[in-house]
Amino acid sequence: MDQKILFLLLSIVVITKLVQYKVDAVKCYKNEKPLYDVFHEKMPNLKKYEKAVDFIPYLLALVVLYMYIYDGLNEQLINDLMLNYAILMILRVITFSITILPSPICSKRSHPLAMGGCRDMIFSGHVTSMLLLAYTLYKHNPQYETALILYCTIGSLLIIATRSHYTIDVIVAYIAVYAVLK
Repeated sequence: MDQKILFLLLSIVVITKLVQYKVDAVKCYKNEKPLYDVFHEKMPNLKKYEKAVDFIPYLLALVVLYMYIYDGLNEQLINDLMLNYAILMILRVITFSITILPSPICSKRSHPLAMGGCRDMIFSGHVTSMLLLAYTLYKHNPQYETALILYCTIGSLLIIATRSHYTIDVIVAYIAVYAVLK
C-alpha cells in the first residue's frame, strides 16, 4: 500500500469526523422535523434497525480485505480505492457543511451510534463506501457484477428505509462516485 495515500486517507477521515462534530453542533433548527421524502413515505419504516446500516459497507470491506490477503487482489486496486475514497470524502465534507439538513434519524434527545453524524446528509458516506468497495471487487473479478449490483441496490434501499439518509443523499452519492471513477 502506498504510504502517502494511506496518510491522506487517514487525514481526511479525521477531518471528516471533526467537521461532522461541528455540523452536528449547529443549532439552526427550532423544529427538528425531517424533510419530506417520497421514499420515506412509501417504504416501510425500519428506523429501529438504523445501527445495522453500518454493516452494509463493513461487509464489503471485509470481503475486499479477504480478497487482498487470500485471493491476490491487486495492490493498485487498493491504492485506487483509498485515493478515490479520500477525494470523495473531501467533496462530501464540502457538501454537507455547506447545506445542513435536518436529520431524518436524530432528535434533540437521541444521537445515533452510527459511523456518521446527525446532519452529514448530502451525500451518503455509507453508499459511497459501499459503491467504491463494490467497484474494487468488480475490477478484481467481473463475474461478481450481478451480485454486487444486487447488493448495492438492496443496501441503498435499506439505507433509505432505515431513515439513515434521504433519497437525494443516496442518489447524489451514486452520481459522485460515478463522476470520480470515470
